[in-house]
Amino acid sequence: MTEKEILRLLKNNGWKITEGTRHHLAINPNHPGVRIPIPRHKKDIPPGTLHQILRAAGLK
Repeated sequence: MTEKEILRLLKNNGWKITEGTRHHLAINPNHPGVRIPIPRHKKDIPPGTLHQILRAAGLK
């Protein structure tokens, strides 16, 4: 899964994305205190990193 696909998935599930220099930051008002960094990569996100992002977002 690429960075753009992850961002699209999170946006469709109510997460707000802010841009940083090396990472995007996903914040959701329904999950206070949870901030998910999303690395900026041109290639696919490694499977372990992807799993942790989805798990923290409550999508898997």
